[in-house]
Amino acid sequence: MHRSPKNTAAETSAHPAQTNDISDNDFAYYFAYGSNMSQRYLSKFRNVQVHASHAAALPGYRLAFNLPGIIPFEPAFANLIPDANATAHGVIHRIAIADFPKIFASELENYGLTTVQVHAPSLNNDHTPTSAQTLTGDDTTAEAMPSRRYLRLLIAGAVEQGLPEEYIEELRDRQGLYVPFLSECAGAFTKAHVYWNARQKLGQKR
Repeated sequence: MHRSPKNTAAETSAHPAQTNDISDNDFAYYFAYGSNMSQRYLSKFRNVQVHASHAAALPGYRLAFNLPGIIPFEPAFANLIPDANATAHGVIHRIAIADFPKIFASELENYGLTTVQVHAPSLNNDHTPTSAQTLTGDDTTAEAMPSRRYLRLLIAGAVEQGLPEEYIEELRDRQGLYVPFLSECAGAFTKAHVYWNARQKLGQKR
């Protein structure tokens, strides 16, 4: 596993690719396992154009909720932890390399960029692994209960992208935190926080 410094994604491309006549060298695969599994969410809230998406599996990792979130209504966000006996499920999106800084900037400071080898049958019929970039964080922090709102985002993305039904049921069976009144405001607050945080980070890179 290779993890780049935390500012690597924001420096991936100093010269954004043009929207027309760009070559394959201007694209890369991004493996999403949290709210970004959804094309709609990635496009609407991260402002990232998705050119293709495929359900994918990542052997040797498991999903964990151990990255500190926004207390008190978002206690923890998703993470990937190495586990030889597990397989993490998610989606690989084909996106422009120039859009990686948008994804990176919209996340909290806990993530670093990691290269992984994922299996996506609808992309590679011969089942050869596909190299993709993903975001992972520290795997030593204890897990916490994610919010009910956040779990709903993961479930919606998993259903949208046709992930295995057993995996979707596992997400549905997880208990999510709900705080009266605060949880009702959590969605708007979190989106605003992500939006302004991303604007500040991207502005600093210009």
